[in-house]
Amino acid sequence: MVNTRVLWIDRMAGKDAFTLDNVNVLLDRDANRLKLRARLETTQGTAEVSARLDGFLGTTEWHGDTYIKVDGLDVADLFAPYLPQSYGIDGLQLDVEAWMRWEAALPVESQGEIHLRNLALHPKSDDAQPLDLSAASTRYAYRRDASGLQLGLRQLSLDFGDHRWPDTDVAVTIAPQADDTRRIEVAASYLRIDDIVRILQVRLPWESLREPLAKLRPTGELHDLRLSALSGGEAPGWRATARFTGISTTPWNTAPGLENISGSLHGQQDHIVLELDSTNAAVRFNELFRDPLQLLSLQGRLDVTRQPGGWQVDGERLLADTPHIKTLTRVHLRHD
Repeated sequence: MVNTRVLWIDRMAGKDAFTLDNVNVLLDRDANRLKLRARLETTQGTAEVSARLDGFLGTTEWHGDTYIKVDGLDVADLFAPYLPQSYGIDGLQLDVEAWMRWEAALPVESQGEIHLRNLALHPKSDDAQPLDLSAASTRYAYRRDASGLQLGLRQLSLDFGDHRWPDTDVAVTIAPQADDTRRIEVAASYLRIDDIVRILQVRLPWESLREPLAKLRPTGELHDLRLSALSGGEAPGWRATARFTGISTTPWNTAPGLENISGSLHGQQDHIVLELDSTNAAVRFNELFRDPLQLLSLQGRLDVTRQPGGWQVDGERLLADTPHIKTLTRVHLRHD
């Protein structure tokens, strides 16, 4: 097919017909080898695909390489009518350039760039939150083999309209273990907590997160996060290190609210060490004080340890400088 015009009458979506101009498809089959080159242009964007494959696509025995390039594709207009209404994709324009390697009909390696604009994700379920994103982009690399799965994002940029992330690098590794558990490794140079919460609330992966996220309303930033977790076992474990800045929460039950807390953390599932180094911070209590406790500075170490039935917080030398007094405090709290 060369320089072909196709008229698409989409009766399912009930939309006006539109044309696919300059459709070019070259298909060359030689025994079990397939070469494909295709390009099309529409008022909703352009797409180009090429492939070199060995095997037959009706089986799972084929392998090969593919390339795809998409410019200005209006994903919402083209595909939203074919998705469940609960997805609520009201807007999404997409640019993609990607190379991919396939083995046994599965992608095993890929790299490329993704750019999206004007994302409007408005799920129709009552408990979901909408997500609007002006723009996002990243370079990526993906690999899957017997040792596990690796995904890397370079120069990840998220633009929410009223604020934008700095270019961020993220790496994720998922490796199966001999005891049928999985080791998950995550590294991120920057994460904005309230944006992560917004993304999670579109469709929460764990229902147990709903109440804590809604009540605490956490905000702030994480820097240089390193997380290692073991999932699938009877006693999941994890360890992590990170720097945090501007952490704020609202009071919930016996937990006080925090404002502008900064420092670093390292620890694992049973023991977390917080090194606090905060200025112009505050702590807000539900009942103890009427007004927030203002802190010109807050420095020191807190050890948070898991105890039977709850958690224990200890600090030997916590330096708090308020507008009225400077204290060097020993802290011991227990939450059951």
